[in-house]
Amino acid sequence: MSDCLLGEPCSDPNLREELEKNACLTESKVCELTSLSAGVIRKLVLDHKFPQPRRYHEIRRKFWVAGDVLKWLRSQQEQHQGDER
Repeated sequence: MSDCLLGEPCSDPNLREELEKNACLTESKVCELTSLSAGVIRKLVLDHKFPQPRRYHEIRRKFWVAGDVLKWLRSQQEQHQGDER
């Protein structure tokens, strides 16, 4: 059983990593993480070149899953490194 309780720090690195990958990110947080503007992110989403946002239908909010955004960032970094060779 995990020693992680709501509101307390989690010392289990595997569980903490899993929680971080599944965190919900707002558009402003995605902009901050990627250094892209909201408009650029929206265009990339429309062009299917960026992870699609999920939606909370009850409150009409959209969010991105942190793991999806991090995976996209890694792929961009790998692509950029490949272009430099």
